[in-house]
Amino acid sequence: MYRYPHRMIAVPDAIIEPCATENWHNNDFAVLHLIKTTISDVECDLVDHFTTLKIAYNFLSTQHQKQGIFPQILLLQEALALRYSRSTPYPEMTSCF
Repeated sequence: MYRYPHRMIAVPDAIIEPCATENWHNNDFAVLHLIKTTISDVECDLVDHFTTLKIAYNFLSTQHQKQGIFPQILLLQEALALRYSRSTPYPEMTSCF
């Protein structure tokens, strides 16, 4: 999933591969909402209107680059400790909707 924010996985052509396109968008949505569960309420409010992972990721990346190295290290440690459960529905996992 780490390749989604960088669009290293291209969006499939909806006419040629409609199921693959739907899967791509579902994965993009899932990762976007997973990120929203791990960011602060303030950041969540700032990215809540973004509809794609790439836009939200780029915004958050720019914001965090401005903060310096130490806060980024702490956030990275928190992100690496995160566990995602397939059995928990999205609404229960997200806190900024």
